[in-house]
Amino acid sequence: MKTEICIVPSLAEMLRWIAEIPAAFSEDPINFPNGKISVRAVVCDLYETILAQRPDESLLQAFNAVELNKLERNRLRWVLAACWVFWHPFFRQKPFDPKKFRQLMVLDLSDLAAVMPVENLQTDQDRREELARVVLATADSVFSDETEDDFRDRLTQVDSIESHRVIALAKTKEKKAREDRAKREKEVREEMARKAAAEAAAKESRE
Repeated sequence: MKTEICIVPSLAEMLRWIAEIPAAFSEDPINFPNGKISVRAVVCDLYETILAQRPDESLLQAFNAVELNKLERNRLRWVLAACWVFWHPFFRQKPFDPKKFRQLMVLDLSDLAAVMPVENLQTDQDRREELARVVLATADSVFSDETEDDFRDRLTQVDSIESHRVIALAKTKEKKAREDRAKREKEVREEMARKAAAEAAAKESRE
């Protein structure tokens, strides 16, 4: 039977763990050009190890490539990266809700892959921190030197999906502001043209 250990890995340790991801977890999934790794098989092994039960077929099917395109490749490679995080000894001894595992691996990582290339894990520490935090949150844990609120606040700060939403909203507002400004300027020009035409007509009638 699994027993929960009390020592949660530090953020620094998790950042190193992710930075040292083995080449096998960075390979392209099978069916893609040069693909070598079965994401489905990796998830199945992980699930059996950390949850002590075999995953159902509906879950495993989520890790077959739906299309052989860049977005699907990115999604499956994010799944592999998350699998590597879950292979940390802490998660292999920490019981957690299978529903939260499914939520992260099937839905949340798909959303993340839609806005962030997995290659950024190699160059951007915030992306490594984001992955560490979302996996830790799935296990209902926080870093030992942080409160629950501190942990959630920082997760929001490094949340790629939220950042993308905020940037998209800002762009939408900026576009609307430009359109409104252009509309006002057009109305001013048209009003000035009407006044000039009226003044010209009045002058002509006086003459």
